[in-house]
Amino acid sequence: MFPHSDSLLVEGFIAGYQYFLEGKLGALTNSTKKYQNLLYSLGNIGLHVDAHSRGSMTAGNGSHDLEKHGVHGIAKETTINFFGPAYNTQNMADTLYILSDGKQDYVNLENHKNDFVGTKIGKNPYTFEQIPPGSGPWKERGQIFKGYPSVHACYGHAGYACTSRYGSPNRTPIYSKYSGRKK
Repeated sequence: MFPHSDSLLVEGFIAGYQYFLEGKLGALTNSTKKYQNLLYSLGNIGLHVDAHSRGSMTAGNGSHDLEKHGVHGIAKETTINFFGPAYNTQNMADTLYILSDGKQDYVNLENHKNDFVGTKIGKNPYTFEQIPPGSGPWKERGQIFKGYPSVHACYGHAGYACTSRYGSPNRTPIYSKYSGRKK
């Protein structure tokens, strides 16, 4: 939903705004408002959301904003997958639980151990950790800025360039703390 920028500097500013200001000191972005409209219109009839990296902040910030305004019961048929998310998956699962009146009690997570966006920024657990022989954590983190394949780009139905380096991503449900189910 959020347009991708070709500039790392612009991407950094957008991500910084979403992470530190959106819905707190700053207004919601248009993309976040569009996400909220999707939840309102499709959340109870069948909405599936796949969110990668900063896209998880769009979904997370939009959902949290609705929750803090007392909205609930609009996401009973909504499923969410997070991939290398900059937003915390546990917080998203807790929010989804409230927005769905308890009908949806988890968010799926794919997150590589060396993907600093998902582990350090989003503060998420990792779900897989394979790296190529002779590589190391710093080399893999640096590869994120060089492009594909990288630990931040190899999620979902990853191609051979990814699976040969990192193995198949492991998708793990992160349950809401309100559900009573174990993580």
